[in-house]
Amino acid sequence: MQRFLVAYDGSESARQAAVMAAEMAKKHGASVGVICVGEYRQAAEARDEAEREARRLAEEGAAIVERKGVPATIAVRLGEPASGILQTVLDDPYDLIIMGHRGMTPGRFWMLGSVALKLVNLASCPVLVVRHEGSPAATAG
Repeated sequence: MQRFLVAYDGSESARQAAVMAAEMAKKHGASVGVICVGEYRQAAEARDEAEREARRLAEEGAAIVERKGVPATIAVRLGEPASGILQTVLDDPYDLIIMGHRGMTPGRFWMLGSVALKLVNLASCPVLVVRHEGSPAATAG
């Protein structure tokens, strides 16, 4: 069975990536995991808050997938987003990473264009980058 990992941060393009992952999983009989990586600074309370918010977002992403009739698991990590996603794929191999091309900026949550670029260049599996329908490149034509 194929395994897809959705990198989720709550942005519109991440939501669209979760929907696409669910649709692809149904078509191909794949399972779906949803990961959110929260960034935090040194204070312990900041770490706890980042972890709670990352869990909330991962659950939100999983709910999007599950509303399409596909079960989803969640993963939560803290740290630099691209590194957290790459480590997840190393620890628990996936066949495909699906993510939005841009995300929440600035702040503790991620999905900047630079994260997508790092994953495309460094991941051990293919990466599908989903453009938000309202983005300038998606509406050009």
